[in-house]
Amino acid sequence: MHIAALPLLALALAGAAVSAAAEPYVDTVTFLRVGDEEQAVNAVRNGTLDIHYWAVPHHLVEDQTGIRVFEAPVGGSLSLLLNPAEGEQFNPFQLSPVRFAVHHLVDRERIVDEVLGGYGSPIVTPFEPYHPDYARTLEAAESFVIRHDPVLAQSIIDKAMTGAGAVMEDGVWMVDGEPVGIIVFIRGDDRIRLNIGETLASALEDAGFAVERTYGDLAQAYAGVYNADPSMLEWHVYTEGWGSGFDKYDDSSLAAFYAPWAGRMPGSQNPEFWNYEHAELDNVTQTIFREEYTDGEHRTQLVQKGVVLGLQESVRIFLAAQSDTYVAADHTNGIINHVTSGISHSLTLTNVQTPSDSLRVGVKHLTQSSWNPVAGFGDVYSGDVVGPLGIPSATTHPHNVDTIPHAVQRQMVTAGPDGTLEVPVDAIRWDPYEQRWAEVGENATALTMVTLDYTFSNWHHGQATDIRDVLYGIYFSGEWGTYTGDDDTTWDAEYTDRETPGLEDLVGIRQTGDNTMEVYMDYWTFDADELAGAGVYWTGTPWEIFYAMERIVLDGRAEFSGSEATAHGVPWLSLIDPDDTALVREYLASFLEEGAMPISLVGMDAEYYENRYRAAISWIDGHGHAYIGNGPFTLTSIDTEAGTATLSAFRDESYPYPKGIWSDFGSPAFPHVVDLSAPDLVAGESYSFRAFTTNADRLQYFLSYETGGLVHTAEVNATGSDTITIPAEATADVDACSLALRVFAMSDTVIIPDADMADVEVTDCGVSFEEMLEEMGVAGDMEFLRTLAGVVEAAQKGGSTSVEDVMHIVDERELSGAAIVLLTLILSGDISGDDLFEYIRP
Repeated sequence: MHIAALPLLALALAGAAVSAAAEPYVDTVTFLRVGDEEQAVNAVRNGTLDIHYWAVPHHLVEDQTGIRVFEAPVGGSLSLLLNPAEGEQFNPFQLSPVRFAVHHLVDRERIVDEVLGGYGSPIVTPFEPYHPDYARTLEAAESFVIRHDPVLAQSIIDKAMTGAGAVMEDGVWMVDGEPVGIIVFIRGDDRIRLNIGETLASALEDAGFAVERTYGDLAQAYAGVYNADPSMLEWHVYTEGWGSGFDKYDDSSLAAFYAPWAGRMPGSQNPEFWNYEHAELDNVTQTIFREEYTDGEHRTQLVQKGVVLGLQESVRIFLAAQSDTYVAADHTNGIINHVTSGISHSLTLTNVQTPSDSLRVGVKHLTQSSWNPVAGFGDVYSGDVVGPLGIPSATTHPHNVDTIPHAVQRQMVTAGPDGTLEVPVDAIRWDPYEQRWAEVGENATALTMVTLDYTFSNWHHGQATDIRDVLYGIYFSGEWGTYTGDDDTTWDAEYTDRETPGLEDLVGIRQTGDNTMEVYMDYWTFDADELAGAGVYWTGTPWEIFYAMERIVLDGRAEFSGSEATAHGVPWLSLIDPDDTALVREYLASFLEEGAMPISLVGMDAEYYENRYRAAISWIDGHGHAYIGNGPFTLTSIDTEAGTATLSAFRDESYPYPKGIWSDFGSPAFPHVVDLSAPDLVAGESYSFRAFTTNADRLQYFLSYETGGLVHTAEVNATGSDTITIPAEATADVDACSLALRVFAMSDTVIIPDADMADVEVTDCGVSFEEMLEEMGVAGDMEFLRTLAGVVEAAQKGGSTSVEDVMHIVDERELSGAAIVLLTLILSGDISGDDLFEYIRP
């Protein structure tokens, strides 16, 4: 649980680009919208672009003349969001079995092989095969035996629909004399999701629904899906896409993708809308999010439970994980390939070098949501542009995603899980009921204390970042993250519900210097790095911009979140929108005229506040937007209509990070499974297979039934050529004729594993011929069996193996039910006729 990171949950969900800061080599970066991938590759090849920030199909870069190609095994993921709301019309997806049936309607293998060109993997949960939690949840996911099976899907749909009172007429489901309709919102701006949406729409039509197709981009999806009341039933299915990225312990994904409380499920927790509810999912995912687990095993149990509940509910259905391919011009140097983000992140922008000292970057979109740090930045496109405008509190190593403290150094002391620390009486926290900073008082205790040491520099408008910028963020979290009652105006349906869980663990803060602070928490987790990071507070927005935004929202002229904006018929506040920018300037000017100051930051002389307001107004007048950061680049201009944005290097004397500090990050040495040698298995005997790998330190394997269910798993050290033996007791109860062997190669320096799979045939498997005869009640009935053998022999001589021929024999000989079953199995080849002849031989 990263307390200070919660306001940026929306950005994290969208797959925000990795953020890092250093003085850049290039002077300017120009983002240019290029919607077509082939056009983008050609632009890089002919020098119109230096880098393209969006993944391209691999076949477009098979000829690498004039370009550099970068592979990112962890790309985005694809999913479907289903609308479970009850409305005035009957909604088939209000029935959970119908939602689950969609799992069997989609052909994930086809999506990977044909739509993604083989560059991806089928998934049924939020965890891609390379995600640390994938292996931990594999058995739970496989227990559902999810596969492409339209016949099974139809049987599930038929049972659920008839149980709900629907009837099928001329191939269409009817309720109260009206066809049962489904509206599929398809991303028309993405060739992959266009294909998925069209194919699913056809499958739903085949299942008996009257399907309407609508098309749009993410901005239209925000308006019509995410920020709309689900009970209006203006959509039933939306084709989603997500950016990549994960941590060593990903404690937010299950909440974000499955749980109502996080505000990313239908209804967005807006009280004026119908809302999806599931108390158990909320409880499990909040426990994970707060890291209220005792050790890794306990966490795994919770994550497995969350996966099971998410699959049972099937409001969000995952389809495939992508492997991305990126392209850059061959004259570029210093590009850093991140294992989860490819080359599209701030590390690259600060480290790349070009002959012209300028960089032209192709993007699919500049932005598809609002730019505000409270409940905006809901798309990956905005993250690409905004990332280099700020300095993060920490960044992640591009190969192993270990945390690297950046603007905020931290030290941790803990007495957890069983002890306590004494909290100084002058530690404070914001009291939203009393509207003041309140001391914690006598006898306050905490589990953990984190000391923060800040590196401050200037904001882009020239004013120095200081501790009050951080304090305003802490105030805002406490004020807007707490719902105090019916007359509370400082809350937002999306933001407040996400922020509240983190506030519950904060005991207090204590400023110990101009750039140091202590944070006291009633919180503990077993991982020391995670624990230290949980108490970090930082900000990427000057307090005066926050103050202006807050007053605008309180006056009802805009809203922080899209769902609140829709509900109240006002704009979704954005710091780059011309009208909203004018509003921000208007409020700053009124603050200056009235001598206003935030109630959370009183105590400075008037000049301090005036200088902040004047600097922000001057920035807006000079740039036409209100986005002020402190990172390696400033936003010189942005034109969302034209699809261009220009960034300029921030060459300020106060800037603390020199050029080249990330230059040691080269290309990762990914582990790789070169080959698997998997011989046949004999049940009840030990089983050995061989794995050949490179760059691997450890191997984890899973031997499973093809229909789900684990036979054995273990983790062993890797040498490059390894013989792995599974003990005989693990295979003793194997009762299938084939198994699936999955092997993951893992590295200590690169977090992304490689995976390979082999089929394992089981010898002497299945039920013996004699056992089958006993089950049918004809064992020892030699007269019957000799008669049947004669029928088989005659049929085999005549080559009669078709269904029609079998039925002809049945009618002609007037065979019993047992004889029909045996005859069919023998003639179809499922049972050898020799077994019958051997059995009746004297």
